[in-house]
Amino acid sequence: MGNIELKSLRVALLQPVTIIKTEKEIQSILSTYHDDPIQGGHTGITRTLAKIKRHYYWKNMTRHIKEYIRRCHKCQMSKTTTHTKTPLTYTETPTNAFDIVIVDTVGPLPKSEYGNEYIVTLICDLTKYLVTIPVANKSANTVAKAIFENFILKYGPMKTFISDMGTEYKNNVIQDMCKYMKIENLTSTAYHHQTLGTIERSHRTFNEYIRSYISADKTDWDVWIQYFTYCFNTTPSVMHNYCPYELVFGRLPRQFANFNKADRIEPLYNIEDYSKEIKFRLEIAYKRARLLLEKAKSYRKQLYDKKTSDFQLKIGDKVILRNESGHKLDPVYIGPYTVETIEDRDNIVIRDKKQKKQKVHKDRLQIYNQ
Repeated sequence: MGNIELKSLRVALLQPVTIIKTEKEIQSILSTYHDDPIQGGHTGITRTLAKIKRHYYWKNMTRHIKEYIRRCHKCQMSKTTTHTKTPLTYTETPTNAFDIVIVDTVGPLPKSEYGNEYIVTLICDLTKYLVTIPVANKSANTVAKAIFENFILKYGPMKTFISDMGTEYKNNVIQDMCKYMKIENLTSTAYHHQTLGTIERSHRTFNEYIRSYISADKTDWDVWIQYFTYCFNTTPSVMHNYCPYELVFGRLPRQFANFNKADRIEPLYNIEDYSKEIKFRLEIAYKRARLLLEKAKSYRKQLYDKKTSDFQLKIGDKVILRNESGHKLDPVYIGPYTVETIEDRDNIVIRDKKQKKQKVHKDRLQIYNQ
């Protein structure tokens, strides 16, 4: 073939790797190159493997490194991994207005001229009709009184009352009120806002509205909240295209722009005919709104479930819990905990080493590898 001239040839003299044979040596190397603050630093699988294979070799080395890092306690607690995201739960769709009411509290806000710092918000799960009540504080008595006087005495008791785990709702006053009026009292798990998604979206809309009209000193928000609530209830909902006001009262409100028009002729009714017509309208509207709500829920579930990251749990499994309330430098997860019971809607009761139990949503959990 002829002579071949090699140009720019470099010769590297590599130090031969050490062949490791005993389990004790393997564990020592893994500890040094993963746990040690200088040589290790709790790096991931790829970087740890790259460091070790420059100096050592043993059979099934990659598998050993993967398993060691997978079981590393500090890595599990401190590193942000792909969080659990269970499939969306298809919830019950109510049949009538105010069957299911979701309640939440907004605040603290800047203290208003009337001494208010919080807003108690209630929204009907079917009609999306919103009720907002400014209050001075969120004590159990204040919140219960606000709900009773401004909602129940006006619209009647709801069948089901859904709230978060705030102390203003998890107390004897609210529980006694619900028990007396035979209201089912349900609570969402901590740090799982999807349960209160409907009312959380109304809070976002409220914030956008208030920013546009509030005074410079921000002390008149409790005046504007009444205007926002009316505007919200007389605007068609994106969920079913009905105005919440129409689904509650059986008619659309008079528009301010039409007050001075003299050519508008209102139909004449007797009481019996008017009652029948309102009942007929509401029955048709409720059926259509419920159908559209179920269709919207199904569509949202399809979109949501495309990016789920779920895992199977059984009683007795060890899990770690996502730390929602800590500082940025605190561990991402806390634990480990033991799975005590598995309830519906992906609610899990877990137990710590001191036998203290708490109910959390599965989305906040990860399997703990021992």
